[in-house]
Amino acid sequence: MKIEHRSMKLEEVQVESRTITGIAVPYNSSSQLLNDRPRPYREEFRQGSFPHIGDSVALFLQHDHKGLPLARTGAGTMTFTESERGLLFSADLPESRPDILEAVTRGDIAGVSIGFSAITDDWNHRGASMPSTRVVTKAHLYELSLVANPAYPGALID
Repeated sequence: MKIEHRSMKLEEVQVESRTITGIAVPYNSSSQLLNDRPRPYREEFRQGSFPHIGDSVALFLQHDHKGLPLARTGAGTMTFTESERGLLFSADLPESRPDILEAVTRGDIAGVSIGFSAITDDWNHRGASMPSTRVVTKAHLYELSLVANPAYPGALID
């Protein structure tokens, strides 16, 4: 199974103590042009795309799975909630990593990225000069990462 990664921009930062919150996946919002397939495309996620989020979803920095997780659903340090705007997240960062909190607050870390695998999706292939469109309707979430370069400009940190 191939795990795909999609990044979203952090436009606002809400930090309460060491907790950051925002939108992990904006719904009904197109990504930037993606080129990880033979043909360029834009991607959207629909509300309810992530019907079950397990205890093993972890928060990383730049998809670095060799580093320690910054938060994890099974530990209760990261949660996800459905809303009309998108899949919302809340993560409690460890006290030992004030550098990450500072980078998010200053705007040096500009987005979040999900690691997922699509279970069901719909493709619309238009003319050869037009990018295709992919709509993900059901997916499995593996991870959330803080990243410098987002692919979805519509994601927010509240």
